[in-house]
Amino acid sequence: MSKKQKKEWYEDVGFKLTVIEDGLCRAYQKKGQQFILKDYTTPAGLCIEVAHAIYPLLFAMRLDGDVRKLGSPNRESRVFTCPSRVIKYQVDSFYQCNICGMRVKQSELFPAKKKFGDTVYPIKVCAKCLQGIEAV
Repeated sequence: MSKKQKKEWYEDVGFKLTVIEDGLCRAYQKKGQQFILKDYTTPAGLCIEVAHAIYPLLFAMRLDGDVRKLGSPNRESRVFTCPSRVIKYQVDSFYQCNICGMRVKQSELFPAKKKFGDTVYPIKVCAKCLQGIEAV
């Protein structure tokens, strides 16, 4: 997406990946390094193997999958080890408004509808965007 394009959509669940354990890594991931995933694009510098391998976990978390069933202490975070078994990431999910991308608590997202092209989609928005949304 070019800098001139206005973003029309944010996923209602995003992720922060933090390197919590490093080692000899071909992608040069280092402890403390963070990657923010606010949509379906990969942030610069994230290992391609990790981006590929972590997708099923992110997809499950995005759909409110309870990762406590995978041994996590809470439903919004999980430790993920890279495919090469070298780097460990702390994966934390967060909620954000579909319209403005502002981070909010899940309880602060309200159902709404927005027309994109010829189709009306259900969305989740913050209180500020809910006031500015046109009835569809």
